[in-house]
Parts: sequence; C-alpha cells; structure tokens
Amino acid sequence: MKTKFNVFPKRQTRRLVLRQLKEDDAEALFTYQSNEENFVHVDMPVYKELSEANAYIRRMNKGIEDGKWLIWAVADETSGDLVGTISVWNFNEEEKKAELGYAVFPKYRRMGYMKEALQSVLEFAFKTLGLDMVEAYTSHYNQPSIDFLARMGFDFVQTIEDAYSPNGLMDVFIIKKEGTYIRQAGRRDIPQIETLIQSVLLKSNGADYPEKVIAFMCSYYSRQSIENKFDDKITWIVKSYTNDELIGTIALKGDEIQALFVDATVQKGGYGKRLLNEAEKYAKDKGIEKLHLSASLTAKVFYEKMGYKHLTLEDDENFGRAYLMEKIL
Repeated sequence: MKTKFNVFPKRQTRRLVLRQLKEDDAEALFTYQSNEENFVHVDMPVYKELSEANAYIRRMNKGIEDGKWLIWAVADETSGDLVGTISVWNFNEEEKKAELGYAVFPKYRRMGYMKEALQSVLEFAFKTLGLDMVEAYTSHYNQPSIDFLARMGFDFVQTIEDAYSPNGLMDVFIIKKEGTYIRQAGRRDIPQIETLIQSVLLKSNGADYPEKVIAFMCSYYSRQSIENKFDDKITWIVKSYTNDELIGTIALKGDEIQALFVDATVQKGGYGKRLLNEAEKYAKDKGIEKLHLSASLTAKVFYEKMGYKHLTLEDDENFGRAYLMEKIL
C-alpha cells in the first residue's frame, strides 16, 4: 500500500483541480472553520485567529510528507476558488483500508463539486494507493451526508455510539475496491454506451420481442443516432472505480425517462435503481413534479417496484409493445 509520494498527487476533473493546500488557502479555511454553524453534526475546533488556519495547513502538509494521510484542496478550475477539502487518512496497511474525510463550503453545496472530487479520489485510492476499502463516518442525524454517501455507492454498515459526535451517534459506511460511481456522460462515452445498449437489447430484451423489433431498436440506438440526440437530453452512466467498464446508463429529456439499460450480467445488483434515483433527484431539483416513460415488457416490473404507475399499453410496429407509465415526484 503506497502512502508516500515524492510529488503531491494532483488530480484534475471536469470542473475541479484537486491540489495540495497552500498558504493562500488560509483565509478561505478560516472563514469556514470560524463559523460554528458549519459544525452542527461534527465535533471540530472553531477558529478564533487566522493563524490557526495557517497552522492547520502546515500540519496537514507535514502529515502528507510523513505518509500519514493525503488531503486535497478542492478548487474550481476556472476561478481558482477553494470550494472545500477531501482526504483519505487513518491508513490500515494490514486491512488495506483508510478513512474518508470531506467538507464543502456552504456557498458551493448542491453543485455536484464534492461528488466530482470523491469520484476522482476513490479512483486514486483503489488504483494508486492500493486500498481494498474506504470507510466513511457521518452523524446519524446528518441526512444530506448519508444520502450523498449512498448515492456514491457506499454501503451502510452500522450505527455506533461516539463520544466525539455532538449528537452521540455515528453511521458507518464503506465502499470496496469493486465499487461503482455515477456521473454525467460526455460525448467520449458514446461508443461504450452504444456497445452496452446493443448488448442488453440482444441478451435481455431479445427474450420478449421478435427479431425484427430488436433489429430496429439496435439501429435506433446506433452510435450515430446516439450522437445526433445526445445534446437534447442529460445522460448518466455508472462505472467501476477500478476499470473502464460501463455498467449502466440512463437519460432524461425534459420530464421523460429514456434509455435505462444495465449490463445483463448484473441486472439484479441495484444499478438500475441507483441510476433512476439519480435522474429523479435531478428532475426534482429542477422543479419537475411528474416523470413519464415508456417501459418495455422486460422492464415493466422493475418500474412498478420503483413507484411508476401503468397508464396505458401501446403497440408500435417498430418498437413493439410497451407500457406508458408515470410517477409523481
């Protein structure tokens, strides 16, 4: 397990730079750390002087030098503004695990920054650090943090008593090396999306539809077709942290759920539920009150379990039989 680096392992994401803390970050850290309202769910020192933030930066960087932990300053790539921090620490070499720490400053919350940062850090933790597992501890009463970890693929383990928690109870979550993450897709993902959809249509939907319908749907979801329609919708994908495998995809166009496909070999692994939850949360945040979709014969039962109601049955010459369904958010 590697925890020491001659050069700090800087990370780059779509909107962020994850870099080492520096003296210029002291003011932003002090502004956050001096407001006790930011620590309702966690026992943290409330700074009184700017020098405390400077001392923190020096201590963190010394710990990095000694291989005790890694902490990244999470900065907006365009403005350079510090939006938070993220760390892996409390390394356990025998069990190949570490603990996760993260904080996002109030004005930058609900913008997807920490999700973007965590995806990058977990990929680094599993591929480069050689970890098999990452643990996260959050207050039993901090529902936004609990929801965030669940969306990121962490599994709840247990609730424990913690004397250092302001509310006395902490929830323990873990994610293992084979864990997965969801992110918004880009055009570079289209070839993998096409391959996945074609495979699912043949292996799963092929059992419920005649060959001519499957052939039409395969042409409908060709690479060129996906490219032509890509900018008209938002597409998400779920991938593994440790390899480039695409596991599932979903799209949202206005108030319509489209193209939910999960690799046929893992269709009972909860990936479809996670993707659908991601799209529903996005829609709800945008003020959409009702979603609708066209469910194949193959997927109808799944959508019913997810709260979608059957409205009518349609029979299309090209797409075959499908159920029109809707859900009130």
